[in-house]
Amino acid sequence: MEGINRVEKAGVKRLALLIFILLNVPLLKAQSLTSIDCKLDVAISYRTNVFVGSKEITKDKITATSLYANFDRSRSFAFKALMKYNRFFSLGGLLDYNKIGEWSMAEGDYSRIYSYVYKNSTAAVVTAGPSFALHTPFLSHGNLNVLSFSLQFSPLVGLSKVDLDRSPMLDDYHGEKSSTDWVLGQEVVVGIQTRPDSYWGFFVNCGFKACWVDSKLYNDPYFMSRFIEVGILVRFLKDKRFNYL
Repeated sequence: MEGINRVEKAGVKRLALLIFILLNVPLLKAQSLTSIDCKLDVAISYRTNVFVGSKEITKDKITATSLYANFDRSRSFAFKALMKYNRFFSLGGLLDYNKIGEWSMAEGDYSRIYSYVYKNSTAAVVTAGPSFALHTPFLSHGNLNVLSFSLQFSPLVGLSKVDLDRSPMLDDYHGEKSSTDWVLGQEVVVGIQTRPDSYWGFFVNCGFKACWVDSKLYNDPYFMSRFIEVGILVRFLKDKRFNYL
């Protein structure tokens, strides 16, 4: 019985030692990374967007069905570069390409006529602008040694190209079915990133985006979406600093 107890105690000690090592490997790795401060992060990401807002629009006392709010599929790729100015603030630029499709709507008073016009329609939105980021620094020890939290804001300008399935004039031979319009917008992003080493990292963000548009082809004065974003980043312009821990 005593032999069994000794074996169990030895197993518990080995398990505790293994857990201790696993918990401290990131800490040891992060301490070695504190000697390198990255000045430029270049990121590529994939976004899944969901349009939000009313499915119908009232304009000049006329109720119409929204184009953007009834799209079911919206995927985008984003490119971002951020230059670190200090431990808490970075400034850079953002470019986002959003491909949109699969228009549908619930049955209602306007469902037949707008389904006839908007069904099978597609859209593409390209936006760009400066990006301002507030972030926590990577610490040399503690629970945040390999994690950084960020809050980012970007004013945007871009183009929206819409290709309708049919002309709103119900005349496919003479009516317009395509429109390219300027958009102005903004997005807010919160997220978390980690860095396995000093050369690259990955991140997960969630955000909200709103854009204003003025088109003669459809009634939407604006469109809004929320999104989840995952991506990888590469670090450049490293500034070596030697820390003695």
